[in-house]
Amino acid sequence: MDNTVEETVAEAWCDILGTADVHLDDDFFACGGDSMLAMMLLAQVERELDVELSLEGLFVDGSFGALLAACGRASRPKGADECRLPDAGFSR
Repeated sequence: MDNTVEETVAEAWCDILGTADVHLDDDFFACGGDSMLAMMLLAQVERELDVELSLEGLFVDGSFGALLAACGRASRPKGADECRLPDAGFSR
């Protein structure tokens, strides 16, 4: 895992939950997180890393390690799956 990804996610996690540090097995909800804070966390991480994450994924496994793994799997930036129109062949 890229250290900058881990640092970015850890900083967001600690900011949202008001904690000083985080460990791989820490669970977001056991550490005081709720659904609103989860949305805030994912929004911050998505914005800073330009990835798209699943809120459902955080509910299934709320550990910091699982969130890092999800960031690693989210290698496509947001919008990468958007439909692209074919080139019409016009030039300027």
